[in-house]
Amino acid sequence: ANYGWARQEFRDDRVAFFVTRFERKTVWQYVLRVQIPGSFKVAPARAERMYQPDVRTNSASTNIKITE
Repeated sequence: ANYGWARQEFRDDRVAFFVTRFERKTVWQYVLRVQIPGSFKVAPARAERMYQPDVRTNSASTNIKITE
């Protein structure tokens, strides 16, 4: 299936998507699997161009509370 990215990497603290074509307005969504309840700070999403590092943007951070 083509999800719009060329490759993805899962890290301990982030997921990285590598995109070959980036449109002006793009919405990215993915599913998280929570293993323990609690309150967490969600880091902002960040997008940048590999060969033009001065072209970048980021979202706001947020808090999330997971209950049983």
